[in-house]
Amino acid sequence: MTVVGVCSLHGSPGATSTALALAARLQVDHGGALLVEADPAGGVLAARLDLGLSPSVVDAAAAARRSLRPEDLERFLQSVDGGLDVLVAHPSSAQTSAALRAGGPTLASLVAARTDHVVVDLGRWCPDAASHVLVPVCVRLLIVIRPVLDQIVPLLHLVDPALPAERIGVVVIGRHRYTAKQIGEVSGLTVVGELPDDPAAVHADPCATRTRARANWAARIRDLAGWCS
Repeated sequence: MTVVGVCSLHGSPGATSTALALAARLQVDHGGALLVEADPAGGVLAARLDLGLSPSVVDAAAAARRSLRPEDLERFLQSVDGGLDVLVAHPSSAQTSAALRAGGPTLASLVAARTDHVVVDLGRWCPDAASHVLVPVCVRLLIVIRPVLDQIVPLLHLVDPALPAERIGVVVIGRHRYTAKQIGEVSGLTVVGELPDDPAAVHADPCATRTRARANWAARIRDLAGWCS
């Protein structure tokens, strides 16, 4: 079992799409995976995947105030095509953030107790965010950035001292003047994935290879899943 956290920096889209594609790939490769949407800014997966707004993180957090065993988490999950289980966040940032602050520690322990692979969408990186309580149970942490200076500079200052650098990987989306090698040398972190800036690809089957663009996307996600597992 591996818990992978995925987060982004200010102004860097792509964390949720990366988390979704990665979880779907892990589901295919290992026959079981869970995607947890723990973005304090509110959830988008229910709308994107045509799922219900309930059950959600809010419902799970409410149950956690009483008592919640690892096996009880199953009743708050929804499934999408291919068998991927998803715990969605409510679209309201106020409700989701409050739920994570109240039930985050219990949710973290339940996630850590899973026997399958878990991908957690942490939203924007911030040590004070309600989702940060889930970071310690993440065996891997992926930081999604675009290769531009205003995102590379914050990368040098955001690492939690309690999180070893070898557990952190940088995922670069799109191309710019700064290469993966340059970003790695400056930040001291490993660039473990370079994904094309392709809005259509991120909504497609991560295993699809019908076109050259889809094959490229699928190969990059497969490589990323290999590093995470």
